[in-house]
Amino acid sequence: MSPDTVERFLHGDNGILFVAPADMTLPARRPAESGHLVIHASLTPQASKAGILEELSRAFDMPRWFGHNWDALEDCLTDLDWLPDQPIVLVMTGSIAVAEQTHVLIDIIRETCAHWQALGRGFHALLDARLDPERD
Repeated sequence: MSPDTVERFLHGDNGILFVAPADMTLPARRPAESGHLVIHASLTPQASKAGILEELSRAFDMPRWFGHNWDALEDCLTDLDWLPDQPIVLVMTGSIAVAEQTHVLIDIIRETCAHWQALGRGFHALLDARLDPERD
């Protein structure tokens, strides 16, 4: 993946870009250079639902009221009042054990991107290609 690909992605509409694990170091550096708040989430290989929610809670420094379930994750990701008001890039590595949970997480991230797009705030996700529900 080229730096230009990441740059175009970060300056386009909010969304998700799946990145090969070997290429994750470039996207991890590039957003910070362009003024984005970079949130790093590292899932363990074959992460469980509890592990996913715990890691995202840590990465986003979720408030104490975060309920550690999918609905609470979506509520928090579409709030983010505790974070600086600047464009956000979620850089997530790892994989998920259960395909259904991968679909739920990707749906929440897509909805989060659309929510912030409608409000004029950047929210991009650079995700490990192993999280792509469309991959073979």
